[in-house]
Parts: sequence; structure tokens; C-alpha cells
Amino acid sequence: MLAIFIIFLRILQGLVTIVSGVIKYTALFSLDFLFTLFNLITPNKSTGHVVPAGHPGNGGKWPAYIAPGSGDSRSACPALNTMANHARGAPP
Repeated sequence: MLAIFIIFLRILQGLVTIVSGVIKYTALFSLDFLFTLFNLITPNKSTGHVVPAGHPGNGGKWPAYIAPGSGDSRSACPALNTMANHARGAPP
């Protein structure tokens, strides 16, 4: 009797896992589809208006590259390294 209960419980757990996965991925793909529609409907920003005035990158003017010094440490993350290499007055 206990073996039948365990089998029934495992089947029920498997079904719950499947149904929850279907619900999760249906919601994810629906949200992705809505974002795609939103991007198609909203107007694109014109060239030169994506980066606000006074911020790095406005008008195509980016901070100069600063090579890592001997005392600088770098990360395994390329994004952090890029920020470190292009930041003005940032600590090493």
C-alpha cells in the first residue's frame, strides 16, 4: 500500500513540475512577444539622442582608453574591465 502511495506521489510531483514549467515558459514567451511588439510600435530615437547631453558617449565622444597599470587589478568580467579601462578618475 505504501509503495502505491509513493508511486502516486511521484507521478503527481512530475505532473506538477510539467504544468508549472508550461505556465512559466508561456508567461516568459508572452512577455517577450509583448516587448517585441512594444519595440516595433514605439518610435526609434534618432542618431545623437540616445545618450543624454553631458554624459560619456554623447555625440560619439567616448572617454579615452586607459591601459591597466602595474598595480591595477582586472576582473574576469569583460564589462567591468571595459568600465575600468575607460573611466575617468576611477580607482584602479
